[in-house]
Formats: sequence, C-alpha cells, structure tokens
Amino acid sequence: MRMPTNIGNKSMISYIKTIIPVIVSLITMNCALIPTAFAYSVNEQNAKTPIWAVQLTWTPSSDTLQLEYDSSDQHAPMDGAYKSAPALVPSDKAIWQTHTWKLSDVDFRGRQNFGADFRLSGTPGIAIHQVIVSLQPPSQSSVNGNKDQAEIVLNSDHAGSNTERNGLQQIGIGGDKGDSLYELGVVHGKSAEILSESKTIKYLYLYFRLDRQSSIFQAHPSTIYVTVSYAETRPSAPWSVQDFKVLRLHGIRYAELLMPWGTLEPKPGSYDFGLLDETFRNAAQAHMLILPIFLYSVWPGSPAPWITHYDVDSSGNESQVPTWWNRFNRHSYFDYVTTVIRHIRNSQAFGGAFLDFGWLDYMWGPDPDNQEVNGYAPEDVARFHEWLPTRYHSLSRFNRLFKTQFTSWKNIPAATEGQPLFPVYQQFRNWSVEETYGRMSALVRRETNAPLFYYWGGGLNGIGIAFNLPDLFFRVARRYDATVVFDCADHTGLALLFNTLARVYNVKLMLEWTPRHTGLEAEMAEFMGHYGFGMPKMTGMDFFLYRGGKEFEVGYPMYVRWLPYFSKIKGEYPLQPVAVYFSYHPALAKPDALGFITNTLANMWRKNPMGFAVITNQEVDAGLVDLHQYRAILPLNGREDPAIVAYRKLGGIVVRTPEQLAKYASPYITYSGNGEGVEINPTVNRASHMAWLTLSGWNPNMSYDGEITIHLAGLGLPFGQYRILNAVNGKNIPCQSSKGEISTHLKISPGDLLLWQVIPRKTP
Repeated sequence: MRMPTNIGNKSMISYIKTIIPVIVSLITMNCALIPTAFAYSVNEQNAKTPIWAVQLTWTPSSDTLQLEYDSSDQHAPMDGAYKSAPALVPSDKAIWQTHTWKLSDVDFRGRQNFGADFRLSGTPGIAIHQVIVSLQPPSQSSVNGNKDQAEIVLNSDHAGSNTERNGLQQIGIGGDKGDSLYELGVVHGKSAEILSESKTIKYLYLYFRLDRQSSIFQAHPSTIYVTVSYAETRPSAPWSVQDFKVLRLHGIRYAELLMPWGTLEPKPGSYDFGLLDETFRNAAQAHMLILPIFLYSVWPGSPAPWITHYDVDSSGNESQVPTWWNRFNRHSYFDYVTTVIRHIRNSQAFGGAFLDFGWLDYMWGPDPDNQEVNGYAPEDVARFHEWLPTRYHSLSRFNRLFKTQFTSWKNIPAATEGQPLFPVYQQFRNWSVEETYGRMSALVRRETNAPLFYYWGGGLNGIGIAFNLPDLFFRVARRYDATVVFDCADHTGLALLFNTLARVYNVKLMLEWTPRHTGLEAEMAEFMGHYGFGMPKMTGMDFFLYRGGKEFEVGYPMYVRWLPYFSKIKGEYPLQPVAVYFSYHPALAKPDALGFITNTLANMWRKNPMGFAVITNQEVDAGLVDLHQYRAILPLNGREDPAIVAYRKLGGIVVRTPEQLAKYASPYITYSGNGEGVEINPTVNRASHMAWLTLSGWNPNMSYDGEITIHLAGLGLPFGQYRILNAVNGKNIPCQSSKGEISTHLKISPGDLLLWQVIPRKTP
C-alpha cells in the first residue's frame, strides 16, 4: 500500500466498456465504484472457487483536501516542490472545520505553478474560507500579535482581490486537466471559494505565495504552520444496495472499506455511525461482507484531526506518524478500533478487519527529511527507559554486555546511528512494533474472532528505519490467527522470502501489488506470475489500485482476465533441501544494511530456477527451523552466526556462491539461452502428479525465444511420460518427454503471461 493520489473514474469506465465485456455490467453502477483503490481474489485452500473482493473508498464521492508545499525534501515530487502534507476528509455535515499543518522542511522558492509556494488541492464541493501562515502554532501566534502571521480571507471571485494581510496572496487556480473556475459563495454565514463541479476535472487547486518582502518570508523559516478553514458542501451518501448487488452479480463477496478516523470520531469519544450503519445495512441486503480498514495515519481522514502529537527524529524533525508512545494517541486509536468493531460485529455484513498502526505498512515511517530514523519524541525515550530493565534485567548485566558504567537506567541515552548504543535503541523500536500489534490484536480478539489482516510493505531496505521486520508480523499473526498482506509481491526476491515465512510460521498469506509507474504490462505479468509463491498458504491476491489511468487500464483487465484460471491452481511451491540464510542483526547498526538481499535472491532464482528456502536468523533462534535438514546453505550475511557455525561443525555444507549451492539441488527449469527475461513459477500438486507453471515476460526490455527444459526432479514429480497443456485454451503444447525431462520451445515477450499444466500422458 502506498499514498493515494487522484483517480480519473470516467475514463476508466469507458475503457472497460470497450475492452472487458465480461465486466461491462459493472458500468451500470455509480461510476466511482469501478476504480476504487483495491481488488483481490481470496482463494481459500479448501474453497472450490475464488472469492472476489474490491476495496471501496469511504463513500462514492469521498472528498479530500490536501496541502502540497515547496520543501527541501529532494525525494518528494519535482525535487521537493510538491511535497504533500496529510490529506483531510471534510465532514459531510456542512460545518466549518479548522486544521493546522506543521511543516518542518519548507523551502519557499516559488517552484510551483504561477510561482506559488504552496497549493490547496481538493475535490469539487469543498469550500475554503481562510488560510493562515504563521511562524508559531496558532495559539501562540495570537498572543504574539500579527507580526508572525499572514492570512487571506477568500471573499472575492478573482484571485488577488481577496482580503490579504501581511503578504499572503492567492496567485492562481487550476485543475488536473487545465484551468478551471471556483465559485464564490456563503456557507453558514462565511464567505468562501467553493471548488466547482466539473465533468472533466476531478481535482482543483488554489495556489498561494508569500510576498518576498513580508516579515515571515524574510525570516527564512524552515518550519511554519499552515491553517485552513474549510467545509464540505456536498452531502455524502453511502454505497447503495444496488452498488453491492452489481458486485455480487460478478461473484464479488467482500468489500474493503477505507475508514476515515476523523469522520467516524470527530471528537474524542464522540462517534458518528450514521453512514457506516447505512453502508453495512445495504451490504447485508446484497449478501456482501465488509472488511473495515483501520488506518492509523497518512491517509485522508486518518489520524483524527484532534491527534496533534507527532513523532520526531533525533534532531527534532517532525514525521507524518503520530508519536508512537504518546499515551493519548495510542489509547485513542485502540479505543477507536475496538469501539467501531463492537458496534458492527453483529452485523450480517461484518467480515473481519484490517489493523494498521503507524505509517501505513511502514510502521515507524520513513525518516523525516531522509536523514534520521523516527522515534525520539520525549514519550518514546521515556518508554525506552522503562523497557530497558525488562530486556536486560539489571544494570550490571547491561554494563557488562556493552562495557559501560551507567548507574541509572535513565542515564542510558537514546542513541542515534553511528553511536555505540544505537543497536540497543533499535531493539527497543523493533519491540515497540511487536508489542503494539500484539496489544491491539489482543484487544480486538476480545471483541471478535472474525478474520484479521496486517499490512506489510516497504522492502527489506527499510527494516532498520521503519522496523517492518517480516518475522515480527508472522509471529504476531500466528499468535492471533491473522493473515499477513504482503505488499511488494511483484518483487521476486521478497516473494521467495515470504513463501518460506508463511510455511515456517504456518500463517495465511495474501499477495499485493503496488505499481511502480513504468513497464506496467511487464510488471503486472510479474505480479500475476508470482501466484505460486503464495502456495500453499495463499488466501488471496491483492491488487492495490490508487492512481487510475494506465495502472487501471493495463492492470485491472489483465487481473480480471486471469483470475478464473488461477482459481483452479492447487498445490505448493516445490522446495529442495537447500537454503539461503540471512540475519537481521546488521540492520540494528546500519538501518539500510539489508537492502541488497531482495535483488540477490531474485537474481539467484532467475539464473538458476530451483526451490531453495529462504531462512532468517529469527526462525532458527526460535527453534522453528532445523538447519540440518538442508544439504547445503548459502549465508548472505551472518556466516559466523552460532547456528551456521554449529551446522558446519556437524558436517553441514556452507557454500559461498549461488553456483555452489546449485550443485546440491536440481533446478526445475533450464534455458537454452539467456532466460533472465522470463520467470517461470511452479505450483506442484503431488497428489495428482501434476504441476502448474505461470510464465511471465517480467522484463520490459527483454524477451525470450528458445528451448526450455522442465526437470521433474526439481518439481518433485515421479519420472514418467508427461505432456504440457495450455491451461487457457486446453490445447497441447508440442514437447518431448524422456528421462525425467520435458523439452519444448518458448516464445514470450515483455508483458506476456502464460499458464501451463504439466500432466501425465494417458497410456493406451
């Protein structure tokens, strides 16, 4: 999962009408339903047919308001010129609301359209009355007078003619498909610019700039506060019974609902369940099940606007994640989740819940300004000092381990990267994630035994930054019978790792895809081709669609086209008695130390496709994996870890290269030429003596046209005579079968996806 941007609904629907007749009846529903953020099929192991689901925005309209500003963050869009602050979801009750963003990395250089320093972007129907820029939080600015505050009251239908004070100017307007106009109106007694309805424009923008002679600009601040007064003028309506019935006609059983915390709980402890109740009633009438998604932050409407304490790095740079160990933040989220679940758990439409604490699926979140890791707010450090004696038991033991001479736990510093005790603070941040997910899961399990889901994403390079440590999530999921939703499932190396993790921990797995913006046909083929990596613990494939446009036009038709065929696949990914091993320990000292592992695993597998397990030090340390079951092991790091040393002493073979590992196991595919442009992923059904093969042209710059050889030993199938069947059209593929091998010709281009069956030949 990643941050959403605008979705062009109508263009996608017209595309579907012409390209995908099988889902043409979906067009009869509200147009916003088709390109909602998410679609997946849940393929229960004991189910005969897949269960389809879509993810729905909070309502069909789901208006949002967002601030984008000129920043020093070079990793943000346009070298930082359009960095996004957390988006807002206005209340649907036409009441005036006020929100303040604290921006800690501003660099106003006028790099936006019209020379603007920031812009407000919103969906039609949102009214904006006033914008304030200040050097201090609004409460302090009012005390200090107006010298550190600039404001604009939007009361004119011409940019530049509004009431402006101390140099804040509105200098332009625009839409996502060209210029547009707003309307001047009055909402509950206040003048406002109301973003206009449009048949072609989904998002509209108001651009603002500080006068270069103003006192605020002359102060050259790196931190400012932007306050906006806004209201919603369009009443929200829930998804209708007809919407859900159309989904059911297409076999869709589950709808995931993105929950805006601030809308459901506009004030602490005060809930508004009106729209939620109506949505559940409508779904129940259509025999649909809803999975609410409880996002903590970094999504429109979450966190609630009254959550105001945000985490910082060791230099005080503010993050987008509310302070992890702030008691009010933490208990407020837990209360929100359990209160809502308690309210809906008896509904016929309640199907389970997604729990997501932190920065989406990236827990502690990216390092602010891409410099240092999060987790240094005073509340975090205080909790660290409470944690230390539970981890190390006595100061004498701590001093002995780290060669220090501390006389009090409170004297132990919250160390930063490069300092000797940084790994200790890293262990605390890692424990914080596991403790929090365990605590909230325990609270939810008191309310319901329905299915629970945890998002995972961000890659291995972020483990020491966000502590999205994979084993952590599988441990908690096993304890609370939850499913791990694996984002980045199009990444081959990660998919290999997660296949082993799901097996070792005996945890259900869902695969999710987030588009990388280039080579979409090939990327989609790669994602779909990884279906077998979920076996045998697969419970679903998760197609996360948030931008619309080409991601929808390319990905969704391919997804819909293949799911009926993939739903027939049964079996497991075949593993050989060899393993690749790595340790998480280096990430404690160097946060991005494990970034190389994903590509290393992918390159190994593509060059020599064989079923090696991917084992972590935490699986071994927990006694879940016995290394002596493997004929050979390749450590990617941790060659001198105690478990590897013990394995070697007892005669285990520890190799240094992938080529050496390949001597101890049979590949299941070999290529006559360069096979790096194709991925072939097997799922073996040993009971039926057959295998499924997904073949994907994953590389947008490389095709394959040559012979391939399928090795029965690598698949774990008994020797004999086999044939290859095209699983889509049922036709035989010419091949030769002898001595445990099947040879055939393969021609595959970038973006192609094929599905074959390897089945025994019928004897006369």
